[in-house]
Amino acid sequence: MTAEELRAEARRLKQAAAASQKACQALLRVSGSPAVAARAEEFRCQRERLLEAIADLLEPALVCVAELEAANRKLAAQAAELKTAHKRLLIHFRQQLGVAPKSMQTDKLRQVEKGGNAEDPVSATGQAPVETSVAPPKKRGAPVGHKGASRPVPTLEDVTETRIIPPPSRCAS
Repeated sequence: MTAEELRAEARRLKQAAAASQKACQALLRVSGSPAVAARAEEFRCQRERLLEAIADLLEPALVCVAELEAANRKLAAQAAELKTAHKRLLIHFRQQLGVAPKSMQTDKLRQVEKGGNAEDPVSATGQAPVETSVAPPKKRGAPVGHKGASRPVPTLEDVTETRIIPPPSRCAS
């Protein structure tokens, strides 16, 4: 069974069980005759059978979920392989164009800064990758994950004087 068929069957069974429950409750409110009591018992039994049928739908649904989970794991593994292959091909393509990826350039700069010997890898085309001699500038501000420092906003009690300064009548230049 497909997931849509399982949903439709479960919906139909739930509606029938609810109808049987309502009929049973309505008949139990009517007092008296043994025929009414017998009919109420029939509806109660019918509702129980419908609930069992709903429970029986659970097994095919779980099988369907297990199959979907297995397929999802397989697709996730394929996606990871494709991502790795894409990165590898992108590096290979850049090497053929004679452009070194940024990660290779920064690794080379780190080696030079440490005093190591940075070997110049030559690509398959025989061209050396583009080299940068200037280290990237340091980013401004606090390190990642640290709270920045700033001037606190004054409270009303801290304000001693307020001035209104008009704009200049003409530019200073």
